[in-house]
Amino acid sequence: MSKDAEENRIRLEKRLENLEKRVSRLETTRAPQPRKSTTKLTSIREFLRSKSAGSDIDKTLAVGYFLETEKEISPFTTEDLRSGFLQARESVPQNLNDTVNKNIKKGYMMEAGEEKGGRKAWTLTNLGERFVNGNLQGRSQPNP
Repeated sequence: MSKDAEENRIRLEKRLENLEKRVSRLETTRAPQPRKSTTKLTSIREFLRSKSAGSDIDKTLAVGYFLETEKEISPFTTEDLRSGFLQARESVPQNLNDTVNKNIKKGYMMEAGEEKGGRKAWTLTNLGERFVNGNLQGRSQPNP
């Protein structure tokens, strides 16, 4: 072997040794990556069934909750609610605005400070969220 070839071999061995040390350090100091969640999403139909929403008022509240928490649609409009009912294969209340207004009177929803697409929009209140989390059971009005 020639002198140049021998020098190249030695240089390459040192470079390879340095690279192996760097890789080893990176592998030992690198934080483990979190595993991707394998939890499947709940459909709006399953969600409504789990909440045993019986009246149109309760269903409207539950659909609004689902839109906010699962679909991250907040604020929501009557069109968003209508779409939620259709996705759940539920009949849409004849007067959706009325069911929203009844939830507002109970303190479960409130008008959002902004319009959405030129339409009136709403959001759930903390009381409304707690009521849905309690499976639509319990006190319908806040304590005096």
